[in-house]
Amino acid sequence: MYEFSIGAVKRVGSLARTARTGHLSSNTKGWLSVDAYYTLSTVYKLMAPLVVVKIIQRRLTLIDLTLDTRIRAQYSLANCLYLSFTADFKLAKANPKLHYDPNLEFDPSCTDFTVKIEKEPEKYCRQGLSIGRLDNAVEALIIPDGKDSVRCMSFGEFEAMYEDKSSNLHKKFSEVISMFLNFHPQTRPILWRILITQVHLYKTIILNSETNFGWDKERRGYVLLGEKERKPYDWRQSKEEADDQKALVEPFEIAQQYIKKRLGRFSSAE
Repeated sequence: MYEFSIGAVKRVGSLARTARTGHLSSNTKGWLSVDAYYTLSTVYKLMAPLVVVKIIQRRLTLIDLTLDTRIRAQYSLANCLYLSFTADFKLAKANPKLHYDPNLEFDPSCTDFTVKIEKEPEKYCRQGLSIGRLDNAVEALIIPDGKDSVRCMSFGEFEAMYEDKSSNLHKKFSEVISMFLNFHPQTRPILWRILITQVHLYKTIILNSETNFGWDKERRGYVLLGEKERKPYDWRQSKEEADDQKALVEPFEIAQQYIKKRLGRFSSAE
């Protein structure tokens, strides 16, 4: 979990940096415009930690959570991380609220949904996953590793299997890949809120892994990202694209509010 968390944080930072250099675009010219290496590696780095969460869920017992506060704290973080990909509607409703209606696609009276997506992807592109779709994708990455043991498949294994369009994995990842195709923080702001939320959780997992999970001893809550820590996630090429409030304040404050609500007493940061 620790190693995968480091990789995920770096990839979210990479998405911001790639946007700053003009290589992310909502058209066919961006690095995420096709399901090639950058798209596949992005999806893998963001889904692999969830495989560990799923394996943890299989192995944990009520006794583990009751007797070991370290395990309970880590599990709370991991579970919050897992569910964050399903929080698109909740994060869209956080202030400032964002218009978000991907389900309009299924409204028989809407005959121009494709046009709406092209003109206003921030409103109509699906930017999260249902729990069923998420579970299916995560389970597809779990493979046997000897007797009574499982592991997350490597990126090489994932890439090779995904390239087989008839494979079960390819089918289960179709919606996940679609969510990231042509991604840009400006045109997929709700997904960006999800990713910034995950950065807070990953950084907390990393910190507590390096300090022996000192939750109760030091009364540490989730990691707060100050002004300096937010700069690597500034996706703007220029301030004309968005002001500081929109780029460097709102997503982070919304993420912290979501985590505080989800984690309860573990979220009291000082």
